[in-house]
Amino acid sequence: MTCSRNPCLENPCYDGVSCQMLPSEPFFSCGDCPVGLAGDGILCAKDSDADGYPDGEDNCPRHPNSGQEDTDRDGEGDACEEDVDADGVGNLADNCRYVSNPAQEDFDGDKIGDACDNCAKVSNRKQTDVDGDGRGNECDDDIDGDGLVNERDNCAFVYNPEQEDDDGDGVGNGCDNCRMKHNPFQEDSDGNEVGDACSSEVDSDGDGFQDDLDNCPLVENCAQLDTDGDGIGDACDEDRDNDGVLNGLDNCELIPNAGQGDVNSKLLGGLRHFQSTR
Repeated sequence: MTCSRNPCLENPCYDGVSCQMLPSEPFFSCGDCPVGLAGDGILCAKDSDADGYPDGEDNCPRHPNSGQEDTDRDGEGDACEEDVDADGVGNLADNCRYVSNPAQEDFDGDKIGDACDNCAKVSNRKQTDVDGDGRGNECDDDIDGDGLVNERDNCAFVYNPEQEDDDGDGVGNGCDNCRMKHNPFQEDSDGNEVGDACSSEVDSDGDGFQDDLDNCPLVENCAQLDTDGDGIGDACDEDRDNDGVLNGLDNCELIPNAGQGDVNSKLLGGLRHFQSTR
């Protein structure tokens, strides 16, 4: 004999919260707390800022901060603290808001303190760092982190260690706005990121994409789907998943499976035969 009980009949959840039975411990699950409250569904308490944390557990109960960030770990969240890094300089005047630097040193005068400046000796207000290595572009000798110094890199801002350059214009394929036509100066009058050398207003297939921006210029495909990301749209790509097996022979046209494994091959074969005879 097997006996079971429904824990939800005992109303374990907060009033108004849905309860669902589970096959294992604790055998039930509660839904979300009502609007204006937060908790685990069993216990719900007031959540004044609606950030998912009850006021009693929220380090900024009047300011939404679902991440509960607290840089100086003083128990008061960054969202409502006037001096986030506790260095004695208020946020509005602090040139390194999240790094303690009471002296506010700023060697390059770019209004970003040395303590948090990714180019402390070179002015770079935007703090751009393409390769994310902690060194800003302005002082990084290899901006894209591909192992080639900027002066020798034909795409200084785009990772391209192989330095492919199909049209031989000195601009690598990865950043060339007209990859198949020689255009070393990269002119782009209309700013559409397609170089003037290969720009065209012609839309041969009438799908709303001009030929030089269309991944299938001769086949209508307004969605521009490209499953394998090879630059050739699905509508005209003979191998949509790029697994080396042509679509008509591929038993998974949109998912790479070069081995074409098929446990129930007889069933699939019969289906194909049926489809081919229709």
